[in-house]
Amino acid sequence: MVRRTDQAIKRIDELVLNTQSLDHVSSTLANIDSTTSNAVTLTASLRSVIDDSRSSVSNTLGQFSLAADDVRDASKRVRALVQNNEDELSATASNLATSTARLNAILEGVQKGEGTAGKLLTDPTLHDELVKLVQNWRKYGILYKDKSARPATESTATGKPVVPARPAN
Repeated sequence: MVRRTDQAIKRIDELVLNTQSLDHVSSTLANIDSTTSNAVTLTASLRSVIDDSRSSVSNTLGQFSLAADDVRDASKRVRALVQNNEDELSATASNLATSTARLNAILEGVQKGEGTAGKLLTDPTLHDELVKLVQNWRKYGILYKDKSARPATESTATGKPVVPARPAN
């Protein structure tokens, strides 16, 4: 039994208490020590950051509280304004809806070419006739055009530049 105990201790000594295993245990303990030191340093740094930020956070929360009070006051004023002018606001909304409906009807008619405005905007022959009218006015000197705007190439048979008559005022 002593011999078996000696052999078991010898095997434990060879397998568990060998140099390599003891180096691993020593390395693990060193890593745990380093990790613990880093955790302590990190905790101290976080505590410092929190202490430094505490006043800023407190000021920010105070500003939010003031802003919330301002929004609450503004909301009360708007609510009172709406309540005091409810009839006028309702009449305005009704008038706006009626006016919009009328304007839509007018614009629909204009798009279809109905009425004077619709015909002016949609009839291409009217456009062409207006262009011809303006060209004739320029041709016969009824529509005055500044000399500086005329090309220098226009001239009469005598070689003198054509200058349209100025319309009477």
